[in-house]
This record gives sequence, C-alpha cells and structure tokens, in this order.
Amino acid sequence: MSDFNIKLTLDLTCENSSEADEELDLLCDYISDRLLITDQRTVMQALAELIIELHDQSIFDKDTLH
Repeated sequence: MSDFNIKLTLDLTCENSSEADEELDLLCDYISDRLLITDQRTVMQALAELIIELHDQSIFDKDTLH
C-alpha cells in the first residue's frame, strides 16, 4: 500500500432548496451507515476521489465541476 495526498478545493454556487436538503439528508444517512462498516479515513478518501472522478464524466460536459 502506498500513501498519497489529495488536495481538494471546491467553490460552488449553491441554492437553498428543499431538493438539496433532501439529497443532503440521503447522502448523510448513507455515509453514516458506511462509517459503521469502515473507518472515517477510507470514507473521506472515497468521497474525495468520487468528486474528482466526476469531473471526467460526460454528464457534466456542460458544467465545470472542479
């Protein structure tokens, strides 16, 4: 196993909406469940890598996600 660093900086324009609140609740529930199975470092690394890899997805071609 080799260690590596991920530096992640986000500047997002956000809106206060019920849809965003509902999605946040769902994501928090899921992440809380994952933390019962694995450790915090693994979950946080996975979240960071997910956000970085989403940049390469074609569904975001019209938007910038980084």
